[in-house]
Amino acid sequence: MGIFNKINKSLVLGKTLSSYGYQRVKSLSDPEMVRLTNDLTRKWIRIGELKADHALDRAIELSSLKLEEAKSGKDSISMKKSQRKAQLKDAIDNADSILNSYNEGSVDEEYELMKKQIKELEDLKNKQAKELKDLKNKNK
Repeated sequence: MGIFNKINKSLVLGKTLSSYGYQRVKSLSDPEMVRLTNDLTRKWIRIGELKADHALDRAIELSSLKLEEAKSGKDSISMKKSQRKAQLKDAIDNADSILNSYNEGSVDEEYELMKKQIKELEDLKNKQAKELKDLKNKNK
């Protein structure tokens, strides 16, 4: 295989590649392809507009429903607010009943009982601290 053979093959390759490039450019500028591409683009734009219109209509319907619920007090925030009000009223009634059931004598009795329990806890704590100290001294 000589050098001239390689040059001839290179020339054939160049011609083939240039023809290929020309055909590609020619196919890209084909008027029918341009028309079809433009038609497809227009159709997709129209589909997008229809979907956007549908989404906006649905959003308007949904917001109208939510507005009606809010006006009538049937939305989730109003429901939670009414439940919370009922809970607070129940808690106030419960606190009132507890306050009414206690008289001054029973409150003083409970106070004295709590003071006694605190003193017992402190005595127990001191006793345990002393036992712990004795155990540490015994182990040394």
